Formats: sequence, structure tokens, C-alpha cells
Amino acid sequence: MSKSFKIKKKKIIIASIFKTVSDTRMFERFAVSLAQTGKYSVYLAGNKGKYINIHKNIKFKILFRFNKSSWMRLLAPVQFFFYCFKVNPSLVIVCTPELLTPAILYKLIFRAKLIYDLEQNYTHKFHNTRRGIFNKYIIVYVTYIIESISKYFIDKIFISSAEISDIKHMPMDRAIVLENKYKQLYFDNLDENNDREGRYRILVCQHFDEKIHIDTILSYVKDCKTLHKGIYLVFCNLDYEQILKNTLRKPLKKYNYIKLVGTNHTLNHKEISNQIIKSSFVLIHENDIYRNDILSLVYECLATQTPIIHNLEGDIVSLIQKYDGGIKVNFSAKNTFEELDMILHKNYYTVQKNNKDLLWESEEQKLLDNIDEMLAK
Repeated sequence: MSKSFKIKKKKIIIASIFKTVSDTRMFERFAVSLAQTGKYSVYLAGNKGKYINIHKNIKFKILFRFNKSSWMRLLAPVQFFFYCFKVNPSLVIVCTPELLTPAILYKLIFRAKLIYDLEQNYTHKFHNTRRGIFNKYIIVYVTYIIESISKYFIDKIFISSAEISDIKHMPMDRAIVLENKYKQLYFDNLDENNDREGRYRILVCQHFDEKIHIDTILSYVKDCKTLHKGIYLVFCNLDYEQILKNTLRKPLKKYNYIKLVGTNHTLNHKEISNQIIKSSFVLIHENDIYRNDILSLVYECLATQTPIIHNLEGDIVSLIQKYDGGIKVNFSAKNTFEELDMILHKNYYTVQKNNKDLLWESEEQKLLDNIDEMLAK
């Protein structure tokens, strides 16, 4: 009689310093897709945040508990190396430049595989971030040096958009595009749009690096409010510590049609999805630094058929137009009553399209095929 045995699962670590362990790309897209195959045990290492574990092959480790300006950031690479040593994974996927150095050291000692997941061009982002000039250029050059050295050790690069495939100092011939398309894991307990007739809930749930962007949105919605009393504005998923102090504190006190959701913590994806689905519109302001976050938000709006009011440029506009999912406006110009009436009462999503192109499932097989191939060697 043959003895039954269990196939030993290969271990994979997915890690970031500042993303929470429940980050949508790390957890919902990568970890869940890999865990569901039954071939892998996935370990998520990240910053503090709420999470809901939906699969036995996924384990969470809150490895970092600090903000971007903390001195403890200097110790993060050391913490991460010892965590890798403890777990002993066959594959390490890092989503933060600072974790490349310990990941390379682990790879050399234990002959593991290494993937660098890029959601944005970090040197470009840090260069355009509003920091002191001295600090900015130190961060830019350190990131450039780390990424340049790491190209000799990285097995593959995952990128979230073809727009970031031209990073000159990285081996982009090894890059695989895995877009942040929509994946809905939480089918229960999501609120439907429950606004009363004649009321329009406009949601803003993106990150900003410029105070003027929020000022422009506030001015635009204030102008709309004078034309239609049923409009109100909701902010969520902002960098509250910075943005609230500089921009929103006074308007929140002065205007009762402006609300802020989630002031005590960063909203997880289920909470953000809830906010999107119950809104009449999602308002999106162009922001080059967070362009890939905006693309993810657009995918979610289109998949849930939530209309978008935007001033975006480039290929994202074509994507929205393909599904008749929104309308482009000039946030700096004053609306007429007729223009606002058209925005509020236009029939959106009238074009019948197969929405499979909006879903993560169209990217999932690329992820699985590449990792299966790497770990079979």
C-alpha cells in the first residue's frame, strides 16, 4: 500500500517597507494568485495596517512600524535580511529599493531567486517630490546606485505599466508588465449607492503631492455647489498628516458639504471599494508622480461602472473613453448650469464592451507562468 505524502510548498516572500501587508498589489493580486495554486506558501512582510487573511497559504508579518521620516528606516534592511534568513524562501519579491541590498545578499548566500517589483520609476518620483534639495538629491542618487548595482543580480522585474519600461539604468529587457487591474475579493458587506434622489456624492481618493491640486478641486466643487445644492464632496485615502494640516482643516469646518473618511487610519482596499461603489462620481486630478496609482483607480471605477470626472492626459483618457466611463473637464474653469447638468445626468457606460480586459485575471496567468518557470529551474 502506497504511502500518501504532501508536496512541500516553495516559500515566497513579498516585501515592502512602506506598503502595508494588505497592499492590493502585494496581497490581493500577487499573494492570493500564488497561494491559490497550492504550490506556494506566501509570506507578506510590510508596514503596519489592517488585514483580512482569506487563504491558509498566506502568512502576514508586520516587519516595519515607522513612517517615512523615522530613523528606524535605516535598520529596515537588516531586519529584512534576518527575516529572509528565518523563513528561507526560494524566491524574494521586493517592492522597495532599500530592500534590494539585503535581498541580493540573501540570494548570493542561499541561491534564491530575486524579483524587483516596480510600480513607479522611483528615481523620477523622488526627484519630483517636494523635499529639501539636499535630502532630495541624496535619496535620488542612493536609489540610483542601489538599482544600478542590483541589475547584475535581479532575475526579473515586474512593472505595473508600460509607461515605466524606459528606466535606463535597469535591465528592462527582463521586465514583465503586470498591470494593477481590478480584483474584487470582498463580495459581501459592500454598500450600494444609497444617496437620495437629487443628491450627488463626489469622491476623491487619490494621493497628492501638490497643495494646489486640492485647492483646485475644492474651488471646482464649490462652484458646482452654487449651481446644484445636492452636491457634496468626500475625501478618503489621503496622506492626512500632511494634507489635512495644510489644506482641508479650514474647509471642513466652514463647509458642511465636505467630508473626510478614515482620519484615524489608512483605508484598506475593502473600505476604499465601499467608498467608490456608494459614490455617484469619482473625481480624479492629473498627477504625474502618482500616475500608476491613478491607473489602478481608473480600472476599479470602470470595472464597478462608477463614472469618472477627470482632467487626465494620455492613454488613460482613451481607456476611459473606450468604456464611456467618464467625462474630461477643466477644473480651473467655471461651469455653466448646462455643463454641470450634462455631467450629472449623462448616461455613462452605454458602450457594450467585454470587461475582462479590466480584470486582474487577464494579468494573473503571466504572473504564475513567470514564477513557475523561475522556480522550476
